[in-house]
Amino acid sequence: MKAELTRKLNDTESLRKSVLADLGNSKLVEETPLGNATLTTEAFEILRKSESASEVSAKMKARFGLEEFSEITAQKMLNYSKSVDQFTPSLRIAKREVASLETAVHGGFSVDFVGMGAHNLYGTAAALAGKSNLAGGLVDARKAEKEVTSLFSERRQTVREISEGTVRNKLNTVCSGDDCVGIAKAPMTQTEKQKMIDNFANLGDGSNVRVAFIPPKIANPEARSQLASHGEESKSFFATVLRAKLTKEN
Repeated sequence: MKAELTRKLNDTESLRKSVLADLGNSKLVEETPLGNATLTTEAFEILRKSESASEVSAKMKARFGLEEFSEITAQKMLNYSKSVDQFTPSLRIAKREVASLETAVHGGFSVDFVGMGAHNLYGTAAALAGKSNLAGGLVDARKAEKEVTSLFSERRQTVREISEGTVRNKLNTVCSGDDCVGIAKAPMTQTEKQKMIDNFANLGDGSNVRVAFIPPKIANPEARSQLASHGEESKSFFATVLRAKLTKEN
């Protein structure tokens, strides 16, 4: 078991070096708190949601306004991400709840934390970068997981405070994994929705949160969930297009 894990650690390190050799001083690379370099959290987010080198290449070009992005490098990045993921600890949440819009007959909202999985993957990659000692790498990976779990718990609490503080006695907020839902006890007004969005925006990292409001009187629970997913996907698409445009202009 130890020998197999050591082999995987060495393979991961070889992949890291190969990726860095291809990317050089690219904006996709950053120095970790431990002094070695790895891919950025944003790069890992793209890799986590891609199935092929061609998809990675297309997303990199769109996100960063690039004319070209080698599919050979993209495949190396995918291999590296998957290799790191073998060592990624699961986020530890003390209490598991089911975040569902099943009972949201009066409407509500869905909140998704963008990139929490990528944060966890980056933390593991940073912990393993430059490591040849298995025990040291695993210890640092666990430390990174604890830091991400702490950040994750803070964000969940922030959602509860903003939602229930904005609309007092009108919402029941439940979080599960990297999603939270708010079940309205009475329909939310447009003013209440806008105030909630403003409060999220005032956090300073609004780009890391996706919020979708669900109107009242939608009888089919599945349709409510589909609306929430559509809202989150629309935000992601708009953000990708806007980032690419701003990158080209700068």
